[in-house]
Amino acid sequence: MQQDQLEVITRPHSSLEALAAEIRDGRAYADSLARLVGARIAALATSPVPVAPHAKRTDRYDALQEKFALTAREQLTCGSHVHVSVGSDEEGVAVLDRIRSWLPVLTAISSNSPFWNGTDSGYASFRTQAWNRWSSAGPTEVFGSARAYHSLVAALSGTGVINNPDFDARLSVRHPTVEVRVADVCLESGDAVLVAALVRALVDTAGHFFRSTALRVVTGV
Repeated sequence: MQQDQLEVITRPHSSLEALAAEIRDGRAYADSLARLVGARIAALATSPVPVAPHAKRTDRYDALQEKFALTAREQLTCGSHVHVSVGSDEEGVAVLDRIRSWLPVLTAISSNSPFWNGTDSGYASFRTQAWNRWSSAGPTEVFGSARAYHSLVAALSGTGVINNPDFDARLSVRHPTVEVRVADVCLESGDAVLVAALVRALVDTAGHFFRSTALRVVTGV
């Protein structure tokens, strides 16, 4: 949303080693470009110095600035979003329902935003506090089914309160994945890989439980 930040997206990986290499390469490349203008980059979830963000000018972001005013104008936070593939929306929602109690742990592990506008906030992750200003941010109740999930998203969208569901974890709006969005961007690339590994383990475990349960129902066991 802001010109003061970079968004780096990796390709899908099944190997943590390959993921780690791409994260390191991406950060090194971004830093090499920053050096050309006498700057450096740092993987931080909030700025440690006072800053007035510069909004990216697109139709989408102009609309967000208009609708959400100060919340959007001050939103200079950097999170780490982890996608893990699922077989269907039904499996994805079953995963969301089962991993929700672990999301605060992922936030705690990844905390990397103690400062806000040059002030020690007293929080390990003040990004979480700033992000929770958004209408649909934060934890959700148990959905129970893909139909219930999509019905809630449609109802919220219909009110004009949200454009996309900014839940702590959600079905991706672009990919056949569960997207977990609670982590701060991590200073060290190894910590970013750890967060990705933990998210994948949670999704794989919950997905396996869902598939096993579905199989028992289908076979009448």
